[in-house]
Amino acid sequence: MRDFLLKRGIDASRLEAVGFGRTRPLVQGEGEEARESNRRVDFLFLDLVDLVPSDLR
Repeated sequence: MRDFLLKRGIDASRLEAVGFGRTRPLVQGEGEEARESNRRVDFLFLDLVDLVPSDLR
């Protein structure tokens, strides 16, 4: 996901990628269904000023 955003012009200094792997699963288990459910990307927006149009602030 980080590479995707970089290729679309997001400055690298504005991104931080952290992998949690097996340490924070949403679904316990080793089966394909559990792995599929745990394959995800979470976003944490720290500064929304640049994301929200000025007329909506």
